Amino acid sequence: MGFIVATDNTEICLKPQFGEKITIERLNLISYYRPRSKKTDLTAVFRAIIRMNIRADLIFILSDFYTPLPFDGALRRLSQRYDVIPLVLKDPLETTSFPDIKGGMIAFRDLETGNFFWGDKPQKISNKKLFEELGLDYVLLRTDKDEGDWIKKLMIVFEQRKRRRRKMR
Repeated sequence: MGFIVATDNTEICLKPQFGEKITIERLNLISYYRPRSKKTDLTAVFRAIIRMNIRADLIFILSDFYTPLPFDGALRRLSQRYDVIPLVLKDPLETTSFPDIKGGMIAFRDLETGNFFWGDKPQKISNKKLFEELGLDYVLLRTDKDEGDWIKKLMIVFEQRKRRRRKMR
């Protein structure tokens, strides 16, 4: 299991290694690590992975995929080289429907850029179309659900992939 923590820079990069102990250590790191930056640049991350030229069968990308910079070209190149599964984190507080506001607007602040924008509800961003266009299996993981729900969703994706591979033979 290899592991990269990236924001707008690569903060941690651990090349793939085998072993249960390594896997547990890296999963613990995911749980406790606090990034130095609040910004996101997925293009830089995807390019860094390609430059590292790692030998990997499967790459999971755990992100909310909210970024002010476009990343579709870099994701396309990454998915041509590796089998990629986006794990899309969704926080219900970011997409909650706000009550109708009659004649008013709410100021929202982008936590990455610090910029404010006005609107009557939070912006909903979906990369579903991009993932489907690239032929990527993706998993939507809600932050308000427990690990049992996450595991169930991952198992469904792996079962679907296994069935597809059997049909291709």
